[in-house]
Amino acid sequence: MKEGTKVIAADGEHVGHVERILADPSVDQVTHLLISRGIFGKEVKLIPLKWILKIGEDNVYLYVNKDSIEGLAGIPLAE
Repeated sequence: MKEGTKVIAADGEHVGHVERILADPSVDQVTHLLISRGIFGKEVKLIPLKWILKIGEDNVYLYVNKDSIEGLAGIPLAE
């Protein structure tokens, strides 16, 4: 998986692209994905690893549907 990979919800909806991959350095393990949607005024959401069903070459598939993603609070992205 790389930055820019599409993120697909359980209902087949495209919910964003991988912006960053976050890890806990104390255990050397990925914990979250930071996904973004939109070009101007990006909406950024933090997705926990437990929501990921499968990671493919071109897509990340989630256990949760689009409504679950939209229900998450957006977070500011420091450039």
